[in-house]
Amino acid sequence: MIDALDNSTADLLDTMNTLVNDEITPAQANAVVAKAKKKRVKYNIKTDAGRAKVPAGKTVWHTISPHKAIGWRAYEVGGIFKCRNGHIFTLPNSQGYSWEDALTAALAHFSVADAPVTTTVQDAVDSYVRDLRIRRGIYCEVESRKRLERLCEDLMAIPVHELTVDTLRNWFHSLKGAASTRNRVKSMLFAVLNASDIDPLITRKIKSLPTGDTSRNLLLSTEDVQKLIDASTGSMHYLTRYLSETGTRLGEVRNADRQDVDFTTGKMHLSGKTGVRDIILRSETLEWLKDVAPGRDGSLIPSDSGCRYKSGEHTYAFRRVVKDADVDPDCVMYSLRHAFLSRCVNSGISALPLAKYCGTSVLMLEKHYYHQSDEEQMVMINAVSL
Repeated sequence: MIDALDNSTADLLDTMNTLVNDEITPAQANAVVAKAKKKRVKYNIKTDAGRAKVPAGKTVWHTISPHKAIGWRAYEVGGIFKCRNGHIFTLPNSQGYSWEDALTAALAHFSVADAPVTTTVQDAVDSYVRDLRIRRGIYCEVESRKRLERLCEDLMAIPVHELTVDTLRNWFHSLKGAASTRNRVKSMLFAVLNASDIDPLITRKIKSLPTGDTSRNLLLSTEDVQKLIDASTGSMHYLTRYLSETGTRLGEVRNADRQDVDFTTGKMHLSGKTGVRDIILRSETLEWLKDVAPGRDGSLIPSDSGCRYKSGEHTYAFRRVVKDADVDPDCVMYSLRHAFLSRCVNSGISALPLAKYCGTSVLMLEKHYYHQSDEEQMVMINAVSL
């Protein structure tokens, strides 16, 4: 209130004393306040003379448009211009500005401040993987970032709002590798873009490629799995046996250290594609794992070089195993996981505990492994007691 009144200190004190000390009615108080408001001084900061009248230490604002204003902060000598549009900003070197100079500088600041934030694909990737780290752990963040930045390098500098169907389609068709791999990369990038509020109609127009991926179609028999174990030697033998007995992903065992296994309780800590989880190992698996020498880097099942398996290092070695075992040449490491899941389903394990054990979703298991006929569904529903 003091700043809003003129320099009539005596009048101001009289008004305050009346409000504080006198016993007055609410109507009288309102009248006193209304009288004080009439004495409010309006300073014209658009002129040199008007700015000179502003008391030192006081800031006077002049609205130039809704939610935007220019202010004059008076000092003992001179003053500076400020502007605000939700946030107060001091105009640099504005001591000698005229009103026109201050208006020009403020409008330039508002145009920059009000400009839409340009989010590039790189910005969207950074935001997405930070969230991925919180939800699924550092391994998912690192692996996803490496894959996206390597395979989407040509898109990283492009603002998300400038991406078109043609741009994304050309990028997708330029990817190398199997159709299933290219589809997975597309899904990763589109998850990033959808999280950054891209127009969903753009991503929906780019369809996945038809795949010839047989990793989920090829079902290894128990005899085929045993042939692979028998045909493998050295570190590949341990790796093949471990994957066939646990159904874990290759990336999860690559990340595993010997200290992740509690040989007393049989519990093993895993980290990989879908985050972290703990599983219980079979007693037979624990027995032979005890005899596997850990790698120099502490890895649970190291390569023959004594260090952790690198990405893709197993590929050619497993191809030789497949050839020596005389099984379907389409067999890949993932086929061991597929065989494990299929055996679990055939053994009567329900979807929920199996999904938790293998780090996947019930929806994925139902899509690929649990197939009920109409007759089976009829028997199941009739068995419910209502």
